[in-house]
Amino acid sequence: MIELRDYQKRFVAETHDAIRSDRRVCAVAPCGSGKRYVATYWASEIAKRGRRLLVATNRRLLVDQMANECRNNSVECGVIMGNEPR
Repeated sequence: MIELRDYQKRFVAETHDAIRSDRRVCAVAPCGSGKRYVATYWASEIAKRGRRLLVATNRRLLVDQMANECRNNSVECGVIMGNEPR
């Protein structure tokens, strides 16, 4: 089970509030705040409801890190990336 820190829980709550009112939201947080860990938490919570989450990035390294974080936390994931068979 993924356990978030207090500031991450606040980030999730504020993002949920923004999604409820605006539908399309770009959630931004500083370096080192655990965005990848929060995204993995979101993916696990959304998967429990039978839904999916798309995480997009412009760096192969970040795609690999996110996929590894999901796998390490038993969150099923797939990767769509140019020149990759996954």
